[in-house]
Amino acid sequence: MIEMAPFVDDTVYVDWSTRIVFYALVAVVSGLWMIHRWQQQSRLFRLGNVLPGPEAVPFFGNALLALGKKPDQLVNIWHRNTRVAWHKLIVFLLDPEDIEVILNSQVHIDKAPEYRFFKPWLGEGLLISTGNKWRSHRKMIAPTFHINILKSFVGVFNQNSKHVVEKLRKEVGKTFDVHDYMSTATVDILLKLQWVSQEKLKMNQVLTMRWLMCDIIHQRHYKFWLRFDTIFKFSSFFEKQKQLLGIIHGLTTKVIKNKKQTYFENKDKGIIPPTLAELTRNEEDGSLLANDAKTLSDAAYRDDLDFNDENDVGEKKRLAFLDLMIESAQNGTHQLTDHEIKEEVDTIMFEGHDTTAAGSSFVLCLLGIYKDVQAKVYNELYDIFGDSDRPATFADTLEMKYLERVILETLRLYPPVPVIARKLNSDVNIVTNNYLIPAGTTVVIGTYKVHRSPKHYNDPDTFNPDNFLPENMANRHYYSYIPFSAGPRSCVGRKYALLKLKILLSTILRNYECTSTVPEKDFKLLGDIILKRSDGFRLQIEPRIRKPTNSIKSTMTSLVDETEVPSYNTRLIFYPLLLLASSIWILYRWQQKSRMYKFAEKIPGPAIVPFVGNALIVLRKKPSELVKLALEYGERFGNVVRVWMGSNLIVFLTDPNDVEIILNSQVHIDKATEYKFFKPWLGEGLLISTGEKWRSHRKMIAPTFHINILKSFVGVFNQNGKNVVEKMRPEMGKEFDVHDYMSGVTVDILLETAMGITRKTQDESGFDYAMAVMKHYKLWLRFDSIFNLSPFFKQQKKLLDIIHGLTNKVIKSKKETYLENKAKGFVPPTLEELTRTPDDNVLANNDKTLSEDVFKGYRDDLDFNDENDIEWNQQHQ
Repeated sequence: MIEMAPFVDDTVYVDWSTRIVFYALVAVVSGLWMIHRWQQQSRLFRLGNVLPGPEAVPFFGNALLALGKKPDQLVNIWHRNTRVAWHKLIVFLLDPEDIEVILNSQVHIDKAPEYRFFKPWLGEGLLISTGNKWRSHRKMIAPTFHINILKSFVGVFNQNSKHVVEKLRKEVGKTFDVHDYMSTATVDILLKLQWVSQEKLKMNQVLTMRWLMCDIIHQRHYKFWLRFDTIFKFSSFFEKQKQLLGIIHGLTTKVIKNKKQTYFENKDKGIIPPTLAELTRNEEDGSLLANDAKTLSDAAYRDDLDFNDENDVGEKKRLAFLDLMIESAQNGTHQLTDHEIKEEVDTIMFEGHDTTAAGSSFVLCLLGIYKDVQAKVYNELYDIFGDSDRPATFADTLEMKYLERVILETLRLYPPVPVIARKLNSDVNIVTNNYLIPAGTTVVIGTYKVHRSPKHYNDPDTFNPDNFLPENMANRHYYSYIPFSAGPRSCVGRKYALLKLKILLSTILRNYECTSTVPEKDFKLLGDIILKRSDGFRLQIEPRIRKPTNSIKSTMTSLVDETEVPSYNTRLIFYPLLLLASSIWILYRWQQKSRMYKFAEKIPGPAIVPFVGNALIVLRKKPSELVKLALEYGERFGNVVRVWMGSNLIVFLTDPNDVEIILNSQVHIDKATEYKFFKPWLGEGLLISTGEKWRSHRKMIAPTFHINILKSFVGVFNQNGKNVVEKMRPEMGKEFDVHDYMSGVTVDILLETAMGITRKTQDESGFDYAMAVMKHYKLWLRFDSIFNLSPFFKQQKKLLDIIHGLTNKVIKSKKETYLENKAKGFVPPTLEELTRTPDDNVLANNDKTLSEDVFKGYRDDLDFNDENDIEWNQQHQ
């Protein structure tokens, strides 16, 4: 008998299991639907949906757009869209007016949540910190990039640039990746400027650690699952990060410890380093930015660095950034822990490395493509350095105008940081359509795209350094160019980076000619933390032949050979010419009807040419010929002669009665317009100044030519008279130009009587400037815009640097001597004492000279000076 097993109905179990799965799915779907509905009803979602952007998938938003995309593909997606949302709202801004609202705010200073990936490495350094900590640290760190301190780094920049030139020699004639060399150079400079240490570090080790850390952060940005800390901690990247940070932080901590130990040892020995206040103070403790230290980039940016006191252009003792931090912490200026110092040092090392390396690599590659631009850069460098191999000075960098424009244009096309992200702490109304962006939104600013806006740049994708000519920048929105960010959180090392780039690039370009092997259109950009090329910065170099190059290319090669010109082109030329001729004729008729023209018509003078007047008369004439011509006009037209120079009326007077009306007037005291040529040299001294300033200075200076003071100069006159007699002995029996000797002796006398120095102890190269001024009578040089492009402008600038430098040096020395003597109780006689006569009442008749009888009718303010009792309490020599 077969025993049967009891029959069980499996359908009951299947039905029960199905219902469990079904209800669970219903619960999940319902939950998701409720979350989606909650999202839709939330304020963030409602306001976010008003903004333009791609359609969002429920719950996931636009996160699916990023799946399977490479970083460079993501950059392209972001640049095409304004809004991307997941459970977070991200808004992309490209309009400078909208960007200014965010970056210029003192409220929205928090970085986006994604910056937290830097925190294990940089802690709460300047890049990441916020609130009061950020403000206090920013206020402390900004002065360490003061222009005085940056100048002291020029030697380090030169030394490392020279090392790069030497290392590049092995690459001559080959194709290589120049970024490797630029990266090594920038890290080497940073290590020396941060630590000024003799630590024996392997550069490759330092670079490798930094690259690996940047790669880990880069992976966390673009692999969404690694954004979650719990997942990241189970990945291989976490262990690698831990090992790298152990080495990086260990090195920084060790150096800080050694530096503090050295600081205290020096303090015990009485060696106290200068404070930041001392390093950044100018000689008279002024607070204005010196025009001499301004660069083109100062006009292109606007941030809090513009308010640093940068008046002093003298060089100070160099202290590394780390030394300055320790000094500030120890002297009680700022309360900083060792941990905070470590965070700031690591931050500066990160921010100052790859940005400069990438920027300099892009510049060299672009110059390797655009050879005409490279030629202009080299010609500028040749004008500054000639064929010498001397290192660059800070003053030299101020002359590198075109190179600076090339750098700025490169940073426009390839900004090191292609995107900037901020988290909004409150609602913001932007300018575009008055959109309201809610609090909690992440705002991403696409620097790369902003810089290529056709609204602010003509032909924006074309490399054109002239985009940064002053006239082209004048009306451009400040926030249309933000390679260093902008506003309160702009890059604190902006001026440091530009100074380093100028010296590094100028040194390389003085030694090598660059050729790029890849055209710009084939650049493959890598949207890493720093914008780079995924195909490498491939370059070829050849030794530079040190002579000016011809950078002018015939534009005919770029023109299309057209045998037939359409008739409408002829009309396009004809009508503007007709309009121009009509405008000139109308201007001439208006000139004839003007009050000045009607009165001048009654004055005798040579016939005039419409519009240009008599300006053609002086063309191609030497100064001596012009004097002869003026004398001829005097004989021909009489005591009053009228000449028109364009629209300027010039009247020559030779009758004393007429001359008295002008010179004896208290109203017509302004010098002619031509005296402005003396202004760069003499400023608003007595020769040029007018109004109250002239009156007060004239009143002050006139008594210093009192007869008693002049008597004290007789010895100087005698000594110099004797000197010139000795110098003239070799000329006996010969024919020679005596003016050379008279010019020399008058300069010697002036230096001794006016400044109390002798020419033997000073640089003589600036004193020939007065003669140079007289020799360069060229009509076209009267226009500042033309003169500034001429070689005379550079010559004038160099000469004035010498002259003004000498004057400033003597004034400083004299003031120091005065104060030292005063402290010792040696008080010099006052003007009152110097100008008192022996009987203290009247000027002795014996002091009168024949000239006083000759000039009896010569009336000026000197006749009204009381030469017997002048109350003045200042020293005079």
